[in-house]
Amino acid sequence: MRCDANISLLEVDDVTHRPLQAEFNPKTEVKNLNSFRSVERALAFEIERHRTMHAQGEIPQGATRGWDENRGETFLQRIKETNADYRYFPEPDLLPLQLSELREEEKARLPELPEEARQRLMREWGFSLEDVRVLVANAGWADFADHVMSELRAWLESKATSGASGDEMLQQRKAALAKLAGGWITSKLGGLLTQKNLTLSQTKLDAENFAEFLQLIDEGTVNSANAQKLLLLMVDTGADPSHLLEEHNLGQTNDPGLIRSIVQELIEQNPDQVAQIKGGNVRVIKWFVGCAMKSTEGRANPEAVEEEVKKQLGV
Repeated sequence: MRCDANISLLEVDDVTHRPLQAEFNPKTEVKNLNSFRSVERALAFEIERHRTMHAQGEIPQGATRGWDENRGETFLQRIKETNADYRYFPEPDLLPLQLSELREEEKARLPELPEEARQRLMREWGFSLEDVRVLVANAGWADFADHVMSELRAWLESKATSGASGDEMLQQRKAALAKLAGGWITSKLGGLLTQKNLTLSQTKLDAENFAEFLQLIDEGTVNSANAQKLLLLMVDTGADPSHLLEEHNLGQTNDPGLIRSIVQELIEQNPDQVAQIKGGNVRVIKWFVGCAMKSTEGRANPEAVEEEVKKQLGV
């Protein structure tokens, strides 16, 4: 291996990283390096030598230097004063190129870069950093999340009674809806797709139906347990969540009479658990909630069940 390595330091702004001078400083060329390690050590030495000279107000001369492997330092071979010393030759048949317009055209054709997408999803929709990392890392998920949140904005606008716009309504509920959407997309939907070995594009799920699904959860029409069953049906069929909810009887019930009857029956059948609660072990209330959810196949409102248990037991 034979390698010639060139180095020149240029002062830049600490924040913008833009050059603070119009022209590059003269460069040093280290000749006839014979290993990658030698290239690394020679450049490291030259960088430090240049930095020291700049700190002392000196400008390194353009020069050819050699590398002394044993001493670990470069040594001067000859000074280079002009471009000709670097064997530069002008090409008479090449016209000058103005690349600024081409650069802008190419920049306009670039897709949204990952960091830009992450920042925009957090700024525009309120997603957490953890959620946007997942959304941007998986093909198609960022676009899906964009469309879902757009649909939720339209839904909020349709519900507004004060004349507020969808954007104004979204700003009021951005944090809660972003948390709801982010969690169900990245965790629940992501886990389901992994389990079924599918990508998002391979399912029949669309953003409009997913937004409606989130509306049902947000309004308390379906609880978390049955929402997961509903999501599975949506991934498999692509059907409207409201129709699936009715067809499979997955909606959450808040019927006071039904909940009161279920809780009363459970209390009568489980005196030991009742005694534990009255003895101060209030955590057993959750056990009654679980039993009520099981007896209603997940349709009872767990919060309403818990309140009814407390009411009937006087705790």
